[in-house]
Amino acid sequence: SNPIGKRPLEPDYVTLAENLRAASWETRAWINNPYLTRMFGLQQGFSRYIDYATRSRENASEPAIEDILRYLSRTQSHDRFLFVHLMDPHAPYSPNPAFRARFSTKSPEGEIRGRKGYELFKSVVLQQIELDADERAAYREIYDAILSYTDAQLGRIVEALDTSECSQRCMLIVTADHGEEFWEHGTYEHGHTLYDELLHVPLVFYTPGEQIGREVADTVSITDVAPTVLDYAGLDAPAEPSATSLLPHLDGSAAGVEGKTASGDRSFVASNLLYGAQRYAVERSGHKYIYNSRGTGKGSPRAPRPTPTHELYDLSVDPRESHNIFTDRAELGLALHEELARHLLPALAGSYVIFFDAGEGENAAQIELSGALSVEDTATWDRKVRDLLWPGSDGSEPDFSFGTRSHRRKHLLEFTLKAPRALLAFQIEGESPVQADLRVTGYRVPTTRVSLGRDTDTPEGLSFEIPDAPGDRLSAGEFVERYLEAPRLEQPHLVIARIGGTSRSEIESLGGSRANDIQEQLEALGYVE
Repeated sequence: SNPIGKRPLEPDYVTLAENLRAASWETRAWINNPYLTRMFGLQQGFSRYIDYATRSRENASEPAIEDILRYLSRTQSHDRFLFVHLMDPHAPYSPNPAFRARFSTKSPEGEIRGRKGYELFKSVVLQQIELDADERAAYREIYDAILSYTDAQLGRIVEALDTSECSQRCMLIVTADHGEEFWEHGTYEHGHTLYDELLHVPLVFYTPGEQIGREVADTVSITDVAPTVLDYAGLDAPAEPSATSLLPHLDGSAAGVEGKTASGDRSFVASNLLYGAQRYAVERSGHKYIYNSRGTGKGSPRAPRPTPTHELYDLSVDPRESHNIFTDRAELGLALHEELARHLLPALAGSYVIFFDAGEGENAAQIELSGALSVEDTATWDRKVRDLLWPGSDGSEPDFSFGTRSHRRKHLLEFTLKAPRALLAFQIEGESPVQADLRVTGYRVPTTRVSLGRDTDTPEGLSFEIPDAPGDRLSAGEFVERYLEAPRLEQPHLVIARIGGTSRSEIESLGGSRANDIQEQLEALGYVE
């Protein structure tokens, strides 16, 4: 256990460091992040793992940098994998005075309204104070000062590598886990949206002695770093459909390195926010689609409630994501929405799922699904509901509302939705069968239009239990094939099921990633509750 309340990484996960150490590499880590401490199990595979715990003070990386430089100055003839985490460019900001003086047009001491450091950060992020334009500019300067300081520390490492023995064959990789928003889309900090100021981070590969830089225009992912390192080390990378080695880009053999081509049909999916309404995004071929959940997430002053359910941006002409073209390009937006649904399903293992299709009849746009799911008082509903609501053919907005209450020793989750198609996923805490009492446009759902579990039986009666035996669960692959990809029906149809586990082969056939593993690892890191 740990005081932050997050569980550690399970030992059966094989880390990059473990792969390298198994091949007789020396593995060391210098870290300065509370979510990378030993209590999270991320030291797996490292022969030395040092936590400096200086993350919230000025010059936080200084002790680690000094130790790294001393280590690099020694004669070393064996293979080494070194991981360094610098926490300085992370809120709350504590800039080095000398570097702050370089960006001192607004507030030389990094102080705004008598506050600085954590006190300033807390006041801003919780919206206890509203900064004006000049104060926001001053806050960006404080961040720039810390970036400049961090860049100087990285420069010291580069100089050491250039003169060390490993310069004969060495690669330095610099990246980040997220960016920062400075009110580009109305709020500040990170963990609340999926716009590029938070997702688009540096990824730099440096080889000592190589002076000619090359910018790769293709979109890639930091999940590509691990297979790139293993490829560079001459080791086989585990099969992973969502990640690939970037060595072809580095040696110039990949198409599009010199030009400005997109990443072809490769898709990039982002989700799992820290707070606020849940959002999901998929980017492919220069277009980015964002789905803003209507039913999840607690209110937070850090994150504004999303207004449109669907957002679509052409990043080639609108890199700041300021013009939502979803209604103008509804066909493309719907295609990306369908792709997002296939990626999302593997992450719903264990969830109760309602999939509603209003049909293709002439009255489909007016059809409304409403009702309640209930459990005995031995269980309760998780307040978080994952929803994926399809837009109208013209890009029009769906409607969805829900709430929970207790009634006669039962806990009810009641909802109303109007959408061409909808996927709702619920979780319960405790043991209880789940009952459903549902209506379509005010009328109880006819049993002939309901599929239950594996379609083994047609439910009788208007309130029925959802089977919970493992054999009655549908895998994500089965669900996609049977319902998402099946021909549309003329009449409304309702599917009630529970999603079971999904094998690697099924996920790969869907073109997805190891979503369950990724979810669990993010939970282990404390980034997902």
